[in-house]
Amino acid sequence: MTVKGLDHVNIIAGDLDETARFYGDLLGLRRGETP
Repeated sequence: MTVKGLDHVNIIAGDLDETARFYGDLLGLRRGETP
C-alpha cells in the first residue's frame, strides 16, 4: 500500500516540544494550529 497523504495526527505527550521535534525529524511532520 502506498500512502498518498495524511490529514492529521493527534499525539498525547508529556513534553510537547520534544515530541514535536522528534516526529518532525523522523517523519517530517509539522505542528499545526491548536484549538
